[in-house]
Amino acid sequence: MSGDFSRFQFPTSGLYQTILMQQGRVALDADWNNLQSGQQQHLQQQLVDLVGAAAGPKDAAGFALTPGSNAGLQIGAGRYYVAGILCSCDAAVAWARQPYLPVGSRLPLKAGSYIAYLDVWPRIVNAWQDPALGEVALGGADTAVGLQQVWQLKLLPKADPPPWSAPASPVMTAQVTNSSGLGNWLYRVEVHYGSGTANAANGTFKWSRRNGAVTFGIQAWNDGAVTLAPAAAPLGTQLAVGDWVEFVDDDIVFGQTAVPLWQVAAIDAARNTVTLSSATGKAPAIHPDRHPMLQRWDQQDGAGLVDGTIPIVPGSWLPLEDGITVQFPAAATQPAVAYGDFWTFTARAATGGIDWPADAKGVPLPQPKQGISHNYAQIAALSLSGTAWTVDQDLRVLFGPLAGPGGNGLLEKLAQLEKRLAAAEKQFMGR
Repeated sequence: MSGDFSRFQFPTSGLYQTILMQQGRVALDADWNNLQSGQQQHLQQQLVDLVGAAAGPKDAAGFALTPGSNAGLQIGAGRYYVAGILCSCDAAVAWARQPYLPVGSRLPLKAGSYIAYLDVWPRIVNAWQDPALGEVALGGADTAVGLQQVWQLKLLPKADPPPWSAPASPVMTAQVTNSSGLGNWLYRVEVHYGSGTANAANGTFKWSRRNGAVTFGIQAWNDGAVTLAPAAAPLGTQLAVGDWVEFVDDDIVFGQTAVPLWQVAAIDAARNTVTLSSATGKAPAIHPDRHPMLQRWDQQDGAGLVDGTIPIVPGSWLPLEDGITVQFPAAATQPAVAYGDFWTFTARAATGGIDWPADAKGVPLPQPKQGISHNYAQIAALSLSGTAWTVDQDLRVLFGPLAGPGGNGLLEKLAQLEKRLAAAEKQFMGR
């Protein structure tokens, strides 16, 4: 998911300490969002500098693993920081019932050695997914969206390559040529099928001129007829026959799962329903507690689409609209792309161009993906024999408070060290 934003700035040579509003100016979402992003980056870096890449408070560290009933594992309550991001397990929970796993996830059954690790990544949450974000007085409008840090405690066979050893980020380049009608949009290019999938060896992508922010809550799905939740804008202004939409719910988001897109075949605005068609898609089961939605994408129907998405042709410029093209580098130099990898850039009618970094000659430069950003932390080494789990080693790093009586804090240790150095200096000088 994503939000309805005006723009994101590409990283500059240095981060501002803060952003200051000026009187009498128009207030933009980008100013507030850049301020929040900068402050969050500063806070995360400070925490990493203080406690390391991954650590937990020794008196309240969470995610301790213990063998549970029915060949299960139990996750202990507490806190742990991964790349400066707070992960909180509010209460002890069975592994299969952790809050951000797809329903039906199961532990491995094959005997052997495993590494348990945290996979931490952000997702956008809107008012359909969390009604508390909507304002009832404004008809439930979501004046803002939430940025939630998802944590998933996963298991990996010890012999398998870990995800934290993955190669560098894939890159993409965007440019605009011979434009004759650019609007003021925030474009989003997002990978759908990752590299190496059966129906697209190099992967596929979809794109949106509104950052993928046009979504519709689903109330019912019957034989291709989908009843949508009431929306602030009339349905006919948000969807058109021929549009491509993606079915998304919590399980798909948490599982990072690509499914075929659906095409709008008919719209009944009076009943707030749409009829969808798909050559390969299978009507999904609708579970209201998993927040089912349709997400609109803006690629148009045409030859060569794979389940409604555009195949990546390495080294070729692939058209979006209004003279905008994107390019993924040759496969030999490009790390694999994965579902959810995305890039954003703004288009502005005033300049007839897009906001994309270029060299001194104006040649657009390849840019790494902007997300999804995964951070990892090893938690424990385990082994499975029969149906019995054994925790062989706790791999968590624990830290004490910086100061405090009996806390063995860093400041106390520094003070003790200073006393010993002073005594040694006095003894040396007294010789």
